[in-house]
Amino acid sequence: MPYQVSKPAVALVFLLAFSTALARPPVADARTDNRRALTSEAVKDYEKAVGQIRATGVDRTRHCTGTAVAPQFVLTVVHCLFNDLGEPYGKIDFFPGARANNGEPFGSFPVLRYYRPVQYQLDRKTAGNLRYDLALVEVGLNRKGQRISEAAGVVPFRAAHGSTPGVMTTLGYPNDKELYGAYIQSDCRIRLFARILYRTECFATKGQSGSPVLVYDDNQQRYYVQGVLSGVTKSASFATRITPEREAILQAIVQGDYPQEVPNNTREKWQQYYVGSVP
Repeated sequence: MPYQVSKPAVALVFLLAFSTALARPPVADARTDNRRALTSEAVKDYEKAVGQIRATGVDRTRHCTGTAVAPQFVLTVVHCLFNDLGEPYGKIDFFPGARANNGEPFGSFPVLRYYRPVQYQLDRKTAGNLRYDLALVEVGLNRKGQRISEAAGVVPFRAAHGSTPGVMTTLGYPNDKELYGAYIQSDCRIRLFARILYRTECFATKGQSGSPVLVYDDNQQRYYVQGVLSGVTKSASFATRITPEREAILQAIVQGDYPQEVPNNTREKWQQYYVGSVP
């Protein structure tokens, strides 16, 4: 679920930190809630690749969103993998293409391990954490012995090199709608914010954490994932951005070459963890 920065003290830290960095006051809320339910069977690649993450703990199950970006890897946010005390969930599964009216068409894929920036602080919900709220999870096979790419679909990731995407589409599983309901919102304006974040006019609520920032490439005629929705205030939605450095890190992890194939001078370091283990 996106961080609800609603307590006055937390909201003050969040807004002041970014407005000071930008040397201007916060922008007025320009979001519109025109999310549209997806009720038909997932057919397009991005419809099949985006799915619901269900993290099960002792007393609750947390619902978030993720996107298959490689045959056995899903991109989401770090805070979906832990409870509010920073304790890891013991069981996490990914359900690509899930719909309220047709269940789990491609089956479930168990999360085995995940990678995240070591700078992310598990026991803190702060504005600073949003900068590092990005996780790449590795999943196993479904019950038919298939990888995600064989059963459903994949949307590749990439950084927006030197430019602002302009508009985005997102798809996720909001908690304010019916259980397991998938909703899409298109053509939301988006802009860079504090270097490694996006501020977007897409509406977001709990359950949509990890929803992809989908940007369409006219030349390639396909969508790419350029970030994930990670936080909200009362007037804005934010996404953690895939920077060029993160693109290189993610590629190396997917290819099994991290950290050997990443330059030693990278500012951000990522670490591998197993589901249920205490970092």
